[in-house]
Amino acid sequence: MTELTSKIFLTTHLLLIIVITTVSSWTPSSQPKFLVKYDEKQSTFFGNASDYFKVLDQDDYTLLVGARNALYNISMNGLIENTRERIEWKSSDAHQQLCTLKGKNESECQNYVRVFARISDNQIMLCGTNSYKPLCRYYNVLDQSSDESRFKMSKEMEAQGRCPYNPKHNSTYVFADGYLYSATVADFSGADPLIYREGQRTEQYDFKQLNQPAFVSAVDYNGYVFFFFREVAMEYMNCGKTIYSRVGRVCKNDRGGPHPFGDRWTSFLKSRLNCSMPGEFPFYFDEIQATTKIMEGIYGGDRNAIIYMVMTTPVNAIGGSAVCAFAISDIMDAFEGRFRAQKTATSNWLPVPEENVPSPRPGTCVDDSRTLPSMTVNFVRSHTLMDASVPSLYGQPLFVKVSLQYRLTAIAVDAQVEALNGKKYDVVFVGTDDGRVIKFTNTRAPDVLDVDTSVISDTQALPHGTRVSELRVSKTTNSLIVVGQGRIVSIPLYNCKEMTKCRDCLALQDPYCMWHDTNHECSSIYDNTAKNAKDIFIQDLTGKQKTKMCKKYYNDENLVEQPPVVIQTPAHATLTGVGRSGINFGSTLDNNELANEIIRFHQLDVDSLEPVPREISDPTINQVQTNTASLGFWVIIVAIATMAGVIFGVVMSKRCSKNDPFPSEHHRNQLSWTGKSRPILPPPNRNSGKDINLLMNTTNTFTSPCNNKKDNLELELDSKDRNHECKNSTESLEKEIPYKTGTLQKVKKTYI
Repeated sequence: MTELTSKIFLTTHLLLIIVITTVSSWTPSSQPKFLVKYDEKQSTFFGNASDYFKVLDQDDYTLLVGARNALYNISMNGLIENTRERIEWKSSDAHQQLCTLKGKNESECQNYVRVFARISDNQIMLCGTNSYKPLCRYYNVLDQSSDESRFKMSKEMEAQGRCPYNPKHNSTYVFADGYLYSATVADFSGADPLIYREGQRTEQYDFKQLNQPAFVSAVDYNGYVFFFFREVAMEYMNCGKTIYSRVGRVCKNDRGGPHPFGDRWTSFLKSRLNCSMPGEFPFYFDEIQATTKIMEGIYGGDRNAIIYMVMTTPVNAIGGSAVCAFAISDIMDAFEGRFRAQKTATSNWLPVPEENVPSPRPGTCVDDSRTLPSMTVNFVRSHTLMDASVPSLYGQPLFVKVSLQYRLTAIAVDAQVEALNGKKYDVVFVGTDDGRVIKFTNTRAPDVLDVDTSVISDTQALPHGTRVSELRVSKTTNSLIVVGQGRIVSIPLYNCKEMTKCRDCLALQDPYCMWHDTNHECSSIYDNTAKNAKDIFIQDLTGKQKTKMCKKYYNDENLVEQPPVVIQTPAHATLTGVGRSGINFGSTLDNNELANEIIRFHQLDVDSLEPVPREISDPTINQVQTNTASLGFWVIIVAIATMAGVIFGVVMSKRCSKNDPFPSEHHRNQLSWTGKSRPILPPPNRNSGKDINLLMNTTNTFTSPCNNKKDNLELELDSKDRNHECKNSTESLEKEIPYKTGTLQKVKKTYI
């Protein structure tokens, strides 16, 4: 018995050591400074769930949104539609009937506007799914003198290769230099993906060029057009099946090859995008979900053109999402590297020796691609993939989130926001598939090639469970446009006014916000004309100087702040402050309340280390979140201590039951255990004089393992007799393991 007890004791301590080591080796992800709950009163443009909103164009004042049978013109200020600017376009009855005969339902047999191009100042082009028979229309823009619609259709043509058949298909396009570059599918079933410009396309049914791609975005840069997509990786097929993120490139002046390659690209190349956590065994985020436009600024000490991307893990893997930045120069370098190919269908994909690459180099932009030799054209058709992958700008993601509740789906960036120190920072907004918008920034100086991400806010912009499909920044209204299923909402870019104390304002580390030293308020850099007067404004993006800068306010604000109060902001939403390291919100809970709040916090969800806005209604829970790492540690300790107590009780029950004089058939409730019978529920207190059945006021009797009397005499025993009969066995147990019982009792009394 002593040997078994010692093993249990050693095993318990070993588990404690493992837990302590594991918890200390994980660094909690950065938590937002405050949460903004969903508010139905915020500016919203409503539609139907089947509208499949898609932002097609944006300027300083309006937003053009493609939807079901219409193109909406929505004002940035208040999200009010200008009905005179609406273009309605429904499918004909014949096309709808034909779509129905092909097996599609009524909602699919509609015209969803997916493409918009401004041909000139007086002409635009729209393309729609048109009941699974894509069409494009040209509209002339008339003067606004009449009350009728300003748009008059001038021409109609088929849109195969320009527009998807299904509104839910992942397609993209860009209109550059008078040409429409599209990435979509060219057939009803969606089995023929292509990158298309009028008269030219990628190879048909060639898995080495495009293998089940999901297109995300397209941008033009100098003399190139870049396409970002994810696809099944051909180079990994010998090892299994996986999806990689890609960047593809074509030359704008590509006119096709010599006969018979006049309708094929001679410059299409692609490379893998590497967004991963660094280490000996990197952890990859392989599936691209969204990108921004190309933006220029000072990044890593040099002036670079970069693009931000949202990457995720596969849907059947650990729910991980990341935001990586890629420099256009690194993308260009990858296309100048070595090619990758395989000799046979069962060979590994290896770099192609330089001596096997023909001249001129395949994939480069030339004056007239139709004069290229056949060897060069054939090589680029069969050697589309580059050997080198494109590394992320900082060698690691800017933002990483592992969550079983949501994944990142959309991204928008307010680039080069100038802070008080004269340096410029990018403020990044990312949307999730459960309606949230997370705002963060890299607080490292732009001339430093390093990452120090500060998560500023977490806003429930859409109802829970609604996917954020797109995000757009409006500088004229200082708002963020959030596009979801059947609705578009507008939320503010910043919430500086909600911070009423100096240290809270500076702790945000928000480039938008600064403390007005004269007016004693937290204001935005856009709300003050005297923002360059550094003597009256203070700002701390590093998060290390706020105590020193706000020292003069200690007497007014107190060193220990009160728990944050839920503030109802009439303009947009309800804001709840969340504490973090560096901001001490004090404590108003006694020990019992704190224990209850710890258990409540632990039961919120699986991802307990992140804020869950829909569950947090009591502001005191925000205080518990300030020490999420330590709380998680103590919850595990309590669980292990409880488990050890249960194991110890079982072992003691087994020891006590060895002297049971009654055979198994005398027990009404029994459980076979190691060949011997024992009660299913042993008495909770061996010193108690009452039986379980007696406490429950039932007629059934329960035989105590410490009792040497017959069953028919059990009911006649009183409390004193039971205590006397169990006394010897209880005392012997205490003498054998005094250290064990005392330790467990202390742990239970302290933490449970």
